[in-house]
Amino acid sequence: MLWTLGSCSKYEFVRSGQNPEPFTKALAIEDLVYLKEKSEKESFPVGLYIEATVCGIFGDMLYLSDNSAYALHGQVDDLSTLKVGDLVRISVGENSLNTGGQSYRLQNEISAEYVGTGLIAQTMASLSDVLADPMSYSSKRVGIESLEGITLKEDKDNGRYYSFESGGKQALLFVPNALNYEAPETLVSIFGFLRFDQGTAVFHINEVADMKEVYVEPMMIEKIMNNSTLVKALLQNSEVELTAGVKFAQFSYTNSSNLLTSASVFEVDLSNPNVKIEPGTPNNGVPPITVLQPLATMAQHKNAYYQDSWRVLAAISGDFYVSNTNPTTYILNGPMVRNGEILKSDFIGTTDNFLGVLKDGEGFVVGGRQEFNTIKDRLDQAVGGRIILKDGNIVEIPAIREPRPAIGFTKNNKVYLFVGNGRMLSVSNGYSPLEIAELMKALGCDGAVYMNGGGATVGVRETEGGVYEKFSQSHATNATHNPSLASAWMIVTKR
Repeated sequence: MLWTLGSCSKYEFVRSGQNPEPFTKALAIEDLVYLKEKSEKESFPVGLYIEATVCGIFGDMLYLSDNSAYALHGQVDDLSTLKVGDLVRISVGENSLNTGGQSYRLQNEISAEYVGTGLIAQTMASLSDVLADPMSYSSKRVGIESLEGITLKEDKDNGRYYSFESGGKQALLFVPNALNYEAPETLVSIFGFLRFDQGTAVFHINEVADMKEVYVEPMMIEKIMNNSTLVKALLQNSEVELTAGVKFAQFSYTNSSNLLTSASVFEVDLSNPNVKIEPGTPNNGVPPITVLQPLATMAQHKNAYYQDSWRVLAAISGDFYVSNTNPTTYILNGPMVRNGEILKSDFIGTTDNFLGVLKDGEGFVVGGRQEFNTIKDRLDQAVGGRIILKDGNIVEIPAIREPRPAIGFTKNNKVYLFVGNGRMLSVSNGYSPLEIAELMKALGCDGAVYMNGGGATVGVRETEGGVYEKFSQSHATNATHNPSLASAWMIVTKR
């Protein structure tokens, strides 16, 4: 008997007289769905299994997700040792998948073997999207915002059912009695595993923290995990407020390709009048650039220029540049505007773009020559780069994984300065422009560019005593590698 999955035979399962033992193979849940849809067989071959995280338990049903396109549930013979968050292995050989109704369910009773601690994948969605495509959301942990008209519908021995409305659609909220929580009339958001009961969407809450009565800004890594599939397993995360209006996050994770990845991100709220971003250059000079400098030296020259009014809090690598000789100059690929003064207005190549901050808090812009010439007199700050996100749409640029800096903006006056580590596999495998675009979009950005990367990738921030400390990694063997650059984006705060 020969089973194949997909025209490229991504997975192949063989049973023959020469191989009497079951051939074991781990599958993703989405692969089971594909096999079910493409095969005429009623049940799966012996030896197949899945590993998935328990995102919900209700009655004798186990709800499982593995961060693939679909999730499923099944009746379990023994739930006594299992809990939400466990990673379990389930044999699906000789079982079948029920694809009727509004969810995927394993037809026969299953046994779940504890493997370790799993990662519960989360996804934000509108209730309209959930009801329009239930198979893509059922059995997953799903977030819904703006719950209104919350009313107690039924009080049972194991918990309370509340009806609610979101975006003009209706669903149910189930809160276990063990949580001792009475839902208010409105909730900002909830996260719960989703099941369908006779066509009605029911969101099951695991803990009180899954319900937000007041808005709490998610951490940056939470936004990335909730709004993208970049993170497969989070390994480390920290986030601190450096000063009012500036947050700094550092995180590492295995990505969807099972590669170790790490990065640092600044969130800058430009609605705070004591914070701004602006270009940095060697000696705080103007183009053409005649010398390269490390970011820490650039920051010190910027501080000397501002004296006691403003001070550089942090900086990351800026625009690409071309080196010339006789005389030695370093020509920036894109334009530069600093505090309303146009320092450079030309572009070197057809792929060169820019990101600009408009005057008087009017917003931001990404574009090329035409956009710059149209809007240059309205720009307060601008540095060159290559567009990866425009009007909320990802612009794909084929490129390998490298250490890379990037900057993006939201519609509510926030800016994200990103530095992705790379070239040292024990730290990070680097980022492609597409991955950075997905990350920026997950953070809520409407536009973004990436800048001069590879070995030129670097980020510094001020520490105690006014020392600028490097926090990035962009060299294969030298962890102290500190490149000299022609430009930078700097976060500047009032003293």
